[in-house]
Amino acid sequence: MIRAVGAALAMLGSVGIGLRAYLGLSARVRELAGFASMLEILRCEIELRLTPIDRALETARNAGAARTFVERVLDGVRLRGCAEIAEVWSDASKAEPREIRSVLEELKPVLGRYGANEQGRALADARRRMDALREQAESERRRSGKLYMIFGICGGIAVTVLLL
Repeated sequence: MIRAVGAALAMLGSVGIGLRAYLGLSARVRELAGFASMLEILRCEIELRLTPIDRALETARNAGAARTFVERVLDGVRLRGCAEIAEVWSDASKAEPREIRSVLEELKPVLGRYGANEQGRALADARRRMDALREQAESERRRSGKLYMIFGICGGIAVTVLLL
């Protein structure tokens, strides 16, 4: 009886490990999609509606796009003011993964310093790069996610057979 319970727990643990790896890949895809959405919201607000950067960021936060990052930027803007948006943006992006940070850092010299059209073009370019990263992550999730699940199940079966 104890061996059967141990085998069942080993099976569940192995499947759980595979599922956790798959869910990690899915979370990465959602995170990149959130950043792409945030960049698009900022572009629309700044370029099309001529909204000031702080109100554009509030709109992105209310939409839930990259909420943690946007809240860090808004906190910095409240403390330092909109004139310091480049430094605030850079400070907030330091907490993000390297691939996201590299896209966000390219916006640092543009945001709040150029006209709405130039900022809009820079935000559109950044969104395209973020979408490309999301597509790569989606491809990896489709390819590797299945492998993680299969290896988790097969590993669980192998351990179960060894224990029984």
